[in-house]
Amino acid sequence: MTDNGKQPDTLSPARWNTVAIVWARMPVWDGYEFAMLSAGRHPEPGWHPPSDHSRAGSNYEYIRRGQQANQIQRAEPPHVLIEWAQGLGIPVDEVLVKAVIETRGLTDWQAAFHVEKARAVDLAAQNDALRGELDVLKDATKGLSGQAKNTAHKLIIGMAVDSYRYDPSSSRSEVPRQISDDLLKHGIEVSTETVLKWLRDSAHKYPIKDD
Repeated sequence: MTDNGKQPDTLSPARWNTVAIVWARMPVWDGYEFAMLSAGRHPEPGWHPPSDHSRAGSNYEYIRRGQQANQIQRAEPPHVLIEWAQGLGIPVDEVLVKAVIETRGLTDWQAAFHVEKARAVDLAAQNDALRGELDVLKDATKGLSGQAKNTAHKLIIGMAVDSYRYDPSSSRSEVPRQISDDLLKHGIEVSTETVLKWLRDSAHKYPIKDD
């Protein structure tokens, strides 16, 4: 309540939009300020979030627990608090969110989350594929004698240099990708990374001498 013991009045849409913009420009909010603002109310000196189930009171309890769990600090930048709240499904006033987005460049957390999640899934799939290829290569070379491995290295570097014009001294080469693509045409899947590894190993063991 305010100093006169009254609950803060609900602001008109125009007034609340102005208040939201002003507060969005603040460097940090504390828990009380977030609880009030997230409920569409102006933080007023002397008022404390009620213990009932009002929106401000509920959000204050959420942020208090978040602070106790060290998820957030006693004061955080507006975008940090909003991202934290939205990530937990805590309701935040839409006008306030829009003001923070426009004034602080906050991206749509949901869109960003799904993009990063999809990227993580893709990277995990690539990692699994590479691990599978590595296991296959280990099994394939396990039974080879030292002489047989040396012969394989000679064949690899010789064909790469002669047929693909592979330059072992080049830090960036399209040859590994070309070999991987050509193998795929015949139903043989070997990643570009794996081809590059074998080319480098072969070039290291048997350096090509220029004429």
